[in-house]
Amino acid sequence: REHYNSGQTSNFHFGLEAHHAQLAAEAMNKADGSDGKKEDGQQSQSAQLGTTTFPVDSAQYKGSFKMRKGVKYQSIIDKQIVLKFRKNSQGSYNVHGKGINSIGTFTLVGTLILSGNGSGHVELYRMYPLAPAPAPTGSGAAAA
Repeated sequence: REHYNSGQTSNFHFGLEAHHAQLAAEAMNKADGSDGKKEDGQQSQSAQLGTTTFPVDSAQYKGSFKMRKGVKYQSIIDKQIVLKFRKNSQGSYNVHGKGINSIGTFTLVGTLILSGNGSGHVELYRMYPLAPAPAPTGSGAAAA
């Protein structure tokens, strides 16, 4: 959060293309054991699942943000983002995921608070693993 508040980075934008949303929604229904029927017993329009199911777990999210490099901002494009949403006891969703971009592999942890039927506020924290410390050189070793 401090990088955002200090102006070093911008908001993180992400989304799921319609055809990926459709496939992910169908997979979620299948995993839940849903037979695709509405409460009135009629078959639901499976062609609409991608636009009526929210949130959707998927390995096909894409996103971007801007990071300050000197006085200019550089766009960082996320090549792939995997997000999973799990309902919590407060009625919102815990969000877990991971992704990859030009900086490296990262994990995402956060919360989705719904605000209607298909929208909400997501707060995600992106974490990159620390680079390993350099191996000690032989200059400090005792000679035999």
